[in-house]
Amino acid sequence: MLMGVLAVFFSLCISDLRGDTPRREEFIHEPVFNSTIYFYESGRQHAESVVLLHGTGDEGARVWKNLIPELEKKYHVLAFDLPGFARSSKETQMYSPKNYATFIDWIVKKHTKGPVYIIGHSLGGALSLYYAGTQSKGLARLIVIDTAGILSRSAFLKNFINVKPNRFLDLINTPVSVIQNYIIAHLESMDKDLTPENNDQALTSQFLRKKLYGGDPGKIAAMALLNTDFSGILENIHVPTLIVWGEKDAVVPLRVGRILEWMVPGSDLRIMPEVGHSPMIDRPDEFNRIVMEWLTAPPKRKERITPSFTSDTVFLCEDKDCVITNGSYDRIEIKNSNNTQIVNVAAKHIRVEKSIVSIEGSSIMSNDIGVKVIDSVANISGCSIDANIAVLTSNSSVDLAGVKLTGKTAAVREAALKSGAKSTVIFSVSKIKSPFNDGYKHEIKVVTGNNPY
Repeated sequence: MLMGVLAVFFSLCISDLRGDTPRREEFIHEPVFNSTIYFYESGRQHAESVVLLHGTGDEGARVWKNLIPELEKKYHVLAFDLPGFARSSKETQMYSPKNYATFIDWIVKKHTKGPVYIIGHSLGGALSLYYAGTQSKGLARLIVIDTAGILSRSAFLKNFINVKPNRFLDLINTPVSVIQNYIIAHLESMDKDLTPENNDQALTSQFLRKKLYGGDPGKIAAMALLNTDFSGILENIHVPTLIVWGEKDAVVPLRVGRILEWMVPGSDLRIMPEVGHSPMIDRPDEFNRIVMEWLTAPPKRKERITPSFTSDTVFLCEDKDCVITNGSYDRIEIKNSNNTQIVNVAAKHIRVEKSIVSIEGSSIMSNDIGVKVIDSVANISGCSIDANIAVLTSNSSVDLAGVKLTGKTAAVREAALKSGAKSTVIFSVSKIKSPFNDGYKHEIKVVTGNNPY
């Protein structure tokens, strides 16, 4: 039996040297987690290497089964089951992005050659970004697909709370304080159920990892990712980056893809219509075409257009839902709207009252108040707000993700000074500069008139 296994192994090595498309698969030891991993390699005759990083789940590297045959025609391909997943050994280790980045670095240094391209999906996308933003020597290009783990834990959990208009009460007939208290209560409840108060200690202690998470590598990796703050990391990625996203992703919303496009310098977002969380499985031919064309095209640095704030245009949206895109405005006013979208605009002032509004990829600059949110729910993603008071809230819930806030007086402030007046603000990979704060924020805060940010 042993001789038969050895014969197969040596025959693989021989075909690896002689074949037109050399391939080998084996189990190898890696030193970072001190584990055994399933390892696949092909196309060693090619000068450029592609490293494939899968997401969570039992499929592991098999999710790349449709892409690998295309890649190995031109590239040296490395695919493997991450430590703790699929066919690799499953120990009770600290499966954090930081440790996985060290593992990726070992793979790159030991097994690749020439320019290195990394392609990562979901968890693998997050690990790719972490690696690219912390220790990317030798990395030439990066592709991330439907990447998980970028939002703060509170923002992530909020996706599972029924606060969207079509699944909740009519906002116009429901006091926003009710919605706000609903959000806070559910976030606190879900957060407590999902992670213990000493979660950081639980993850770093092998005993607690086994006791609290049953030693399950998938749960440990998910919790470690959820607890990772990507603030500062995304802006430190300086290689051409392609972001691919399924328009109908129910696991990680398209909002995250837009945030990444805003925050990763020179990145390019490609949205695949009517596709879910796994484009390489849902629509493999189209996905393969996007990847291969981008890898073979000359690298281009996408420059961000400087917005114009000279317009005196006023946009009013009342008692209806509006879509406002690609324009320059003196001010935008939204009132009594259950689902208004503001995308890629430049404005001096945006006022939101008794509404649910999303603002994406926009720049707001004012000598007074940038964005005023009154009795409303506002999701602000991938934006720059520079004003005397960047965001002034009143009895509202504001979700800020990938937002740069500069406030000469305050970055975020509750308008009402009366006792009990408050607003809930969720920060994800956002940056604040004000007299009260200077740095990144990745947490949930309750803002009152006495504690501005």
